[in-house]
Amino acid sequence: MRETRMVYPVFPGETNHYGTLFGGTVLAWMDQAAFVAATRHARKKVVTVHADAVDFKRPVPLGAIVELVARLKEVGRTSMRVEVEMWVEPVKEGEEAYLAARGGFVLVAVDEGRRLRVAEDAEATRFWMTREETERHAKEAEHRAKEAERSAKEAE
Repeated sequence: MRETRMVYPVFPGETNHYGTLFGGTVLAWMDQAAFVAATRHARKKVVTVHADAVDFKRPVPLGAIVELVARLKEVGRTSMRVEVEMWVEPVKEGEEAYLAARGGFVLVAVDEGRRLRVAEDAEATRFWMTREETERHAKEAEHRAKEAERSAKEAE
């Protein structure tokens, strides 16, 4: 499964005193979309073990309709990295959709005893990735390695 899409309406109980969607609700919905994408891929039980930085680009107003798009970005032996974007659909004529938030999640496949299990062969996953996705995947992996190296140096 290449991507997962989920749609939610923004009702009053999900907004703050500014009339915009709670950040915690954004995170919960994004985690759910990542969970569905990873589960569809692994066909096993999965759990979230890490959330990368989530960038809140623009507020989501009360009454909006949002679409979450979760894409599997990387697959290891037991873990899957999923990128999730939250888009606000135009409700009124003449408005344009916009990106409200983007973040990454790492999920792992587990068995009944909550031990790690192989999700799927990473090489098989690359088969359905486009050239652009494969190149972006390689750049993102290189960026993460540099960030980890920088963090390790700062910790010294």
